[in-house]
Amino acid sequence: MSEKKADKMDLKERALQASRERYEKVEIEKLKAADQFAQKAIKEFRAVFGDVEDLTVKEMDRDECEIIADGLKFRAQKKGSEYCIYIKFYMHVKCRRCDKWFTYSVQNLADVGDLLSRPPMCENCQKLAKYGTTEVKSEAERVMEMLREIIEIVSD
Repeated sequence: MSEKKADKMDLKERALQASRERYEKVEIEKLKAADQFAQKAIKEFRAVFGDVEDLTVKEMDRDECEIIADGLKFRAQKKGSEYCIYIKFYMHVKCRRCDKWFTYSVQNLADVGDLLSRPPMCENCQKLAKYGTTEVKSEAERVMEMLREIIEIVSD
């Protein structure tokens, strides 16, 4: 009976060992993929924005990394469709109204210059500026609101 327990323990131990090895292999593959993407992102970043001496890269995922260049923070993300895979860059910018940080898509050096010279507003502040509220109403809701106002005016 004790031999059967020893055989079962050996099977359990082997199964656990196999599971650990598979997990480690997957983790190593993820790290390699993240590193490969980061290297491609650096190459693409330099091709788009020019050579930068002070460049730091932080791998985040196999399809995303963070790039800090001359004190500016960017996020590089792999995008693609059935026919094309490319890298899209997003610059971290501060909202000129509420000072909240968010990302904004940049495609070239001129886009970066625009963001530096004219900081954008975050989505909430844009809604607030446009509608006077952070809550965006549908076209039907706005029409209904106007109709109610007209009915109130006519009924008075």
